[in-house]
Amino acid sequence: MLLALAGCGGGGGDAPADTSTPSAVTPTPVSPSASEPTTPTPATPTTPATPVASELFPLNTGDSWVYDLTSGEVTTDSGLTRSVASGPDASGNVTVTQVEGSTTTSEQYTRTDAGVLWRDPGHVSAYLPGLAADWPSWLLWSSSAMATGDTRTVDKSGDAGIDYDGDGKSEAYVLSAVQTYRGRATLTVLGQATEVSQYTNAYRIDITLSQTGMKYTVSATENVSLAAGLGVVQSDLTEVGLTGAVTKQQRLTLRSARVAGVDHSR
Repeated sequence: MLLALAGCGGGGGDAPADTSTPSAVTPTPVSPSASEPTTPTPATPTTPATPVASELFPLNTGDSWVYDLTSGEVTTDSGLTRSVASGPDASGNVTVTQVEGSTTTSEQYTRTDAGVLWRDPGHVSAYLPGLAADWPSWLLWSSSAMATGDTRTVDKSGDAGIDYDGDGKSEAYVLSAVQTYRGRATLTVLGQATEVSQYTNAYRIDITLSQTGMKYTVSATENVSLAAGLGVVQSDLTEVGLTGAVTKQQRLTLRSARVAGVDHSR
């Protein structure tokens, strides 16, 4: 039930790392009820601003990225790869496949004039169908300008559409998704000093059981650096599970890429 940042930034496309449920009862889907819609907080377009989404998060046919993966004190060279498996089609839909060891997952994006939409963020449809109905996509990378310190937020609450405690009633959820633009910086990327745009994406989901009122929380935070024409060049992801313990902590560092037909390597 963990909202994994698949790519967060385009970042890690893993299936949720913490798949435990609050009780031993097998979850039973429940038809979700409508929740009160919440309007994202608009960013304030001032300068200096970010490059457009299509530059920071390219999704061209044939694009691919190879990352060194650091988990704890262990770094695996070329430990994670991402590639555009299909698209963009006429509607801008793109499928990105991620391979980490023996695990292959995929994420769905849509390129629009407003930016890059992440469809079914964190694969929440598999765990919280009511939330997925209320939040079918997240404008992960906006084409609107953001100045340092600007935020974009989504706050939702409603019927989770699933029964975790076995009382025949759906649980309630509260979602908070916040993206903060931290400004530009210079990083060494593929052996060269490169200007990057830095973001923090933070997600939190609270689930309240209908039978006992007990609340469970999962969260994920990713600090992402993106370079125009390359995409995600570095990310640091931390996920916290139902018990409050860290369930995943990893860094991705770009090792090589092929973007718009051009190869990039150290």
